[in-house]
Amino acid sequence: DGMITVDERGAICSMNPAAEKMFGCIDNEMIGQKFTKLVPKCYSQEPDAFPSPCAWDDLARRTGSTTLAVGRTRRQAAFPIEISLSEMTANRGKLFVAMIRNVTERKRFEQEIAADKERLAVTLRAIGDGVITTDVQGRIVMINKAGEELTGWECKEAIGQPLKTVFAVAIDLAAQARTQKNGSRNEAQSILQSLPGSGTLIAREGVERTIEQVASPIRDNKNEIVGVVLVFRDITERQRNEAERRKAETLEQLGLLAGGIAHDFNNLLTAILGNISLVSLRLPPGNEMATRLNDAKNASMRARDLAQQLLTFARGGAPIKKTASIARLIDDTVRFSLHGTHCRSQFTFAQDVWPAQVDLGQISQVIGNLAVNADQAMPNGGTLHVACDNFVYHPNTTPAIPDLETGRLRPRCHPR
Repeated sequence: DGMITVDERGAICSMNPAAEKMFGCIDNEMIGQKFTKLVPKCYSQEPDAFPSPCAWDDLARRTGSTTLAVGRTRRQAAFPIEISLSEMTANRGKLFVAMIRNVTERKRFEQEIAADKERLAVTLRAIGDGVITTDVQGRIVMINKAGEELTGWECKEAIGQPLKTVFAVAIDLAAQARTQKNGSRNEAQSILQSLPGSGTLIAREGVERTIEQVASPIRDNKNEIVGVVLVFRDITERQRNEAERRKAETLEQLGLLAGGIAHDFNNLLTAILGNISLVSLRLPPGNEMATRLNDAKNASMRARDLAQQLLTFARGGAPIKKTASIARLIDDTVRFSLHGTHCRSQFTFAQDVWPAQVDLGQISQVIGNLAVNADQAMPNGGTLHVACDNFVYHPNTTPAIPDLETGRLRPRCHPR
């Protein structure tokens, strides 16, 4: 280190060889010169302060402490120095001894460390996963932006808090029991052993998210655990998508099964309907058995409609439309639904009811449900009145019917 003695007025009294080499001086050429010529600027005691012009009186008041300053060589080259001032008494009065150290290399290292920390901070802020680091006692040292969003805690509030306060996730009780049984040297080891691979994170505002996480130890140069780094991500949406995918696959498999059953069922119904038709042809006109065979035929047709619904489901649920007489469909469906009940039906159909393009199975099911509901509403019997006529929709039609284009024509049914 360089050593310079200075009198009370701030004039240089002596310089050792190390100081002369540091400032580029020779042969005591700076003796009698102002000390501030070699040290033109110094830093205040405030953190992150900028250097300001150095006055000897201000510097002398820092005797007994260390001051960071800017040194200047004879060739006007500036470099950072550290000054430690002490006071001594000599024959010619009070003198100050300035021990000066060139801290250029240290400053360079500090700047490199600061740059590395900034790069690390930028990297952590850019990571989409949450990152939390703790010390050996399990208290939070750092949390990145994604971690703030997932936990609901800001970095300045989270630092110093226990991990379990900020990172509120269910602990693996079995692992925790093993940890307590085996014993852990510190909280960091307990965190590493008890945190599950996935769980439900409850944010500060109460929002629950499904997360997956990985906890890794932070070790020093002696391989001792000095903390934990925890990386976690929100997998709620991914799990929801996987559930939807599994549901879609299940429906697809059910569709294949339903299609197979419907085809086999249709084959059986074809044989039944064929035999009913053959028997009907052999019966004489007006035979009572013909009426019962006709009822059996109608029931088989209804069963065929059910098979058609299975085929519709197997094709993804899209209706299979065809042009049909809506009046006849309503008549057949209502009569079949009320057959064997205490209720009877009465129909009032317009003479020119238009045919409609419908899925016969689905529309028949709708009308059948209405008829069954009417029957259940009249347990002691009654009459179900069914009327059907044509309908033209206009912009001023009341009540308005959403999603129906103006001028579109369709039959309408009025069961009561």
